[in-house]
Formats: sequence, C-alpha cells, structure tokens
Amino acid sequence: MSKSTYYYLPSCGKRGRKASTSTKSKQGIRYSNEYMLDRISWLLLQEFDDYGYEKVRGWLNNSEGLIINGKKVYRLMQETRLLNSRIRRERRAKRIAKYLLQNPSQPCECMQTVTKYIYVHGEHRNALLITVLDMFSRGILGYRWEWSINKYQVIDLMRDFCTITACHRR
Repeated sequence: MSKSTYYYLPSCGKRGRKASTSTKSKQGIRYSNEYMLDRISWLLLQEFDDYGYEKVRGWLNNSEGLIINGKKVYRLMQETRLLNSRIRRERRAKRIAKYLLQNPSQPCECMQTVTKYIYVHGEHRNALLITVLDMFSRGILGYRWEWSINKYQVIDLMRDFCTITACHRR
C-alpha cells in the first residue's frame, strides 16, 4: 500500500466553525436567524432607508436590544442578497505637479535651499544644516551648519552666493 493513502483528505463544505442559528438579546432571550432576517428586511423596507450591514448591526444592537456581531449581520444579509453593491471608485491617473523641477538655461539662474535636522548624539540635540543648490548643475554651492538658524543667516548665506556668482560671471 502506498504512503499517499495515509494522507489527510479534506472534507467537503465550508471551512471553519458552523454558523450560529440564533442570537441572544440583552435580556437573555434567544431569537432565530429567521427572526433576525425578518427584522432586517422590515428595516430595509422603510422609506428612504438604505443601510449597510454596519448601520443595521447598530440598529439591532441599540433599538432591538440584541447582542449581535457585525460579521453575523454581514453573513445573513449576504446569504439573502440584502447587501448593497459595493461602490467602485475609478482610479485616477497619478497627477504629477507641473513645473515641479525647474530647468534653468544657465548656471546660478535658479538656486534652492534645503534644510535638514541632524541629531548630534554627544550634545543630545538637533543641529541644522542648510544647503544651497544650483538647479542648473544640480551641485552644492555651499552650506551652513548651526545649532539654530534664523532668517538673517539664510539671507546672508544667499547674499554670499549671489556675490560669488556675480564675480564668476564677470
């Protein structure tokens, strides 16, 4: 006899625990699933009510005084085709920001500053590194490392690079 005859054969049917056939109220009374479906159908037949399973569960729990799980309400509504169809939203194409990257035609026409916080372990605090970039060459023109930077230091840093680039153009 081959070894494969001893292998486990799965049984047919749904996996997992059997579904419950009743629901308990807060007073301890048990109601059948048929009663639950009658109450759900009655709620959904009301004018201007278009509830999903979560709101139905809330109504059963609060107004009817039943202790019921949302998964059970979903299963009951799915089996009797009382669920609304899912709202399918169309996926939009990714929107790429126009003019995100500048394309200057000459060096130092467009400059950018980048500020980074860098944690200094020995001091137990953050330092600031501000870097000036030339967008034409994508190169670093200079940087400043400080414990705190104010707007006047940034203006001085940019002014220094503007005077340096003005000297290079002559």
